[in-house]
Amino acid sequence: MHQCAADILTRDFIQKEPKTMTKEKLHEFKNRLETEREIFSDKIHAQEDEERIYLDYDVDDEDQVDGQVLELLKKLTESEKKLIDKIDLALTRIDKGSYGICTACKADIPLDRPEVKPSVSLCRNCQAYNYNKRLMCRNPCGDNQPSFW
Repeated sequence: MHQCAADILTRDFIQKEPKTMTKEKLHEFKNRLETEREIFSDKIHAQEDEERIYLDYDVDDEDQVDGQVLELLKKLTESEKKLIDKIDLALTRIDKGSYGICTACKADIPLDRPEVKPSVSLCRNCQAYNYNKRLMCRNPCGDNQPSFW
């Protein structure tokens, strides 16, 4: 039987309907989120300990490397605290029964999204919209913008 190119492309590239959220899947996501939360929490404590140890040494004001290391440790800690906040919000949505529902448009989030990132709160369309909105607000050239801007 001969198939046209459109049929082959449609069959190969259009995603199949995602499975629906089951109680088993919800329990699995909750366990994954709790595990991730514990891992990030442990990392934060370890980084804070490193920072304390680092501050106990005499740091010369002229030594920029020391300042950069401390700043990096702080940024890593802040980043992981934000991830814990996202995980906590996802766990709250599970407890309230709204996990798997887009927080922006209230549509069901396809099951493959939380499979990759269990703390996800937006459907693909809302995530793409937010991403594009952030890109448009950024100065593409940073501080090196041309004079005609």
